[in-house]
Amino acid sequence: MQRLGIVTGANRGIGFEVCRQLARLDYCVLLTSRDAAKGGISAQMLAEEGLPILFHQLDVTDEASIAALRKFVVGKYGCVVNISSTMGQHAQMRDMSAAYRLSKDALNALTQMIANSIHGKDILVNACCPRWVRTEIGGSHATRSLEEGADTIVWLATLPSGGPSGGFFKDKERIEW
Repeated sequence: MQRLGIVTGANRGIGFEVCRQLARLDYCVLLTSRDAAKGGISAQMLAEEGLPILFHQLDVTDEASIAALRKFVVGKYGCVVNISSTMGQHAQMRDMSAAYRLSKDALNALTQMIANSIHGKDILVNACCPRWVRTEIGGSHATRSLEEGADTIVWLATLPSGGPSGGFFKDKERIEW
């Protein structure tokens, strides 16, 4: 049975590259995007590379959109990888970029909550920091390529059953929350 990889917000940047890398590992990849037109174009670009890509519109602020995706994937979940940042680590809290830091801290807490709530089931839930990546958000001076930024995300998404769950990772190494 071919494994399914679902990548949210994947019409550009790191998400797009994660789709590419998972598909190259023979995953059936479900690329999601809030904007159906942009997501469809991105999925088509990867499909033209001969990669097994499906597209599903997903707006995480719309209950109906979430329900439609859930209906499609129920019974298929295996790994959840939340993209966070070391700026959300408690030891790294500073007074700069408060909203961003708090949003990543909340995502880290959610990662731990979900991992704890499904403990014992065959679903791994982790978070990672891709570091500073050359994307629209990271800018052209960022130190990492899209491929490098996607590396740990793909590694976590492809962990075997029984792998770590409830952790925070950077460069395939566990780090403190």
